[in-house]
Amino acid sequence: MNGAMEMFWRKLGKIAASCWIVGTLAVGLAGSAWGIDENFLVIAHRGASGYRPEHTLAAYQWAIDKGADFIEPDLVSTKDGYLICRHEMNIEGTTDVEEKFPDRYRETELDGVPVKRWYAYDFTLAEIKTLRAKERLENRSHAYDGLYEIPTLQEVCELVKKVKEKTGRTIGIYPETKSPTAHKELGLDFEDELLEILAGYGYVDASAPVFIQSFETDNLKYLATKTKIRLVQLMSSAEDMKVERLKEFKTYVYGIGPYTKMVLPTNEKGDTLLSPTSLVEDAHNLGLKVHVWTLRVDGPNNEYRDVAAFKKDPKEMFRAFIAAGVDGYFTDFPDLGAEVKGEYVIGKTAGKNGGSGCTASSLGALLFVPIFAGACIFRKR
Repeated sequence: MNGAMEMFWRKLGKIAASCWIVGTLAVGLAGSAWGIDENFLVIAHRGASGYRPEHTLAAYQWAIDKGADFIEPDLVSTKDGYLICRHEMNIEGTTDVEEKFPDRYRETELDGVPVKRWYAYDFTLAEIKTLRAKERLENRSHAYDGLYEIPTLQEVCELVKKVKEKTGRTIGIYPETKSPTAHKELGLDFEDELLEILAGYGYVDASAPVFIQSFETDNLKYLATKTKIRLVQLMSSAEDMKVERLKEFKTYVYGIGPYTKMVLPTNEKGDTLLSPTSLVEDAHNLGLKVHVWTLRVDGPNNEYRDVAAFKKDPKEMFRAFIAAGVDGYFTDFPDLGAEVKGEYVIGKTAGKNGGSGCTASSLGALLFVPIFAGACIFRKR
């Protein structure tokens, strides 16, 4: 066993011990003022986008029904300044805009090849509301294409409000500002509008069940001067993993959102996990929370599709990230994420064993992850 592998074993063992003794993951649901388990979050990436067309009320509701703690609406602006839920400014890949407005495109280039793009900012909200969503990916079900409208941010806020009124559950929202610089250049910068909408639903400070995220830095720095709502810096480059960079992030955000392999890398072939990076530990040492993106279990979208243990049981991927110490994960499959989280939360079976609600299964799951993770790394090829 080389030094790096031995350190990985010790690190995962330490995580498991701290989870059990300190209760980092094993906290009762009553431990949060929101009524959800704040210490570990299942974040429905674009809603339950593995099962329904992304960024639709149906996808968000499905995620809520299956146990998501937060739902994620990506935000872009319409021509008349309304914030709608789409992942890109161009909407032809996720709506029927090409059929309904065939002449309302802009010509641009992609890798030197002319392409047609239909942009949300060229349409009013009234026009957007005539569109219907469709599945973006070929390998996912298209059974729900054409059924759902494109929601506004207000409609998402109304959805979680109604869930609270009906069930008592508090569902958080995790909006991302998409392409803020490009919007600003179009005269459609919307940070202030975003804050105004959130304030209208009581989201005004760090106690509210909301995070605002972005890959860009200038808009987050601006938001940090305007609100106490918690901000999250999304990350995708190796430069962002450096401690000095994390220290800079700490001056204006609550947490970071790294790409999965910035936490759990694989070998070049992609079929074997390597030791976790120091990113989670470095971030935690600075007081930054870590919400990793995006856990997927289907086809070419799954970054760990060739890791044998994950192919055999997709839930092992979720367990591995919990063992790596992250504070939450974005996933297209929030049902699986919630099921795995449930293995670690003491209290869901309270009374079954009297008192704490700790069960053999929860302890077994807690200890199983380091064993699995180590076995995955030491597997002979």
